[in-house]
Amino acid sequence: MKTKRNPCWERWRCWHVLCFLVIGLLGACSASTPSREAPSQLPTSTINTRSDLKPQAAKEGELPLSSPSEEELTAGNEDYRIGPSDLLHIDVFQVPELSQTVRVNSQGFISLPLIGSVQVNGLTNQQLEEALAKLLGEKYLQDPQVSVFIEEYASQRVTVEGAVIKPGIYPIQGRTTLLQAIASAQGVNQVADKGGIKLFRSTGENDKQVFYYNIEDIRQGAAPDPEIHADDIIVVEESGTKVFFREFSNYFRMFLNPLVFF
Repeated sequence: MKTKRNPCWERWRCWHVLCFLVIGLLGACSASTPSREAPSQLPTSTINTRSDLKPQAAKEGELPLSSPSEEELTAGNEDYRIGPSDLLHIDVFQVPELSQTVRVNSQGFISLPLIGSVQVNGLTNQQLEEALAKLLGEKYLQDPQVSVFIEEYASQRVTVEGAVIKPGIYPIQGRTTLLQAIASAQGVNQVADKGGIKLFRSTGENDKQVFYYNIEDIRQGAAPDPEIHADDIIVVEESGTKVFFREFSNYFRMFLNPLVFF
């Protein structure tokens, strides 16, 4: 003989299971809350800075936590290495016939009057200026003055990953800021921690700098929008709270679905 199920008992059991799921999600949320410290795999020489911290006095043997200055963030553009598809404007002082705009081909060469093909891949502006001045001075001009300007930084790339709509590697041209780079990835998603933006920048073969930013502060004008460099890696962290509510909402909708109960 079949016993009739008590509706109150069934309702209590469902909420009992739901409470256990909530407790489990809270534990997972706290365990997965992203750290504000640099990843452990980074070398010990890594410098950690945060845009929302005021400079503090450093302990002996330690670097201070401070906001990166505009000079620090823009330093390094002078060391940009020319690459394929970059557009260069070459100006030879008082020789307009030799001044022109050329694009670097896929092999890293440009073609110029009198000189012919020149390998420019991997050179900085200054190195290319010196090389062209030397080539022109050997046969054609006396003490030539050459200036090189990069009009399009087509070979620059930045990586945007984490809680963004479309993670990937994106080209940057000219001066590009943090917000512009994130916009290239179609912006942050619904679970992004807007105060947990990490920017990794290589400073050597095995060294990296890590900067922390709050994009809400940047959007409101409370913090500067920093310029990014080629090969920077931008990581948008997830908010543990937002992830929890998303998962809780999904589980709650599942329990409200009558097809779940038999």
